[in-house]
Amino acid sequence: ENDENEDNENYDHGSDNDENNDNIYKNKIEDITENIDGMYMIAMMIMIQIRTK
Repeated sequence: ENDENEDNENYDHGSDNDENNDNIYKNKIEDITENIDGMYMIAMMIMIQIRTK
C-alpha cells in the first residue's frame, strides 16, 4: 500500500510540471507571434518606402 501511495504522489508532481511546461510553451509562442507581427510591420513600411521613391 505504501508503494502505491508514493507512486500517486510522484504522478501528481509530474502533472503539475506538465501544466507549467504548457504555460511556458504558450508564452514562447505568444512572444514569437508578437515578433513576427513586428517584422511584418517593418517589412510593409520598407515596401511602401521603396514604392514611393
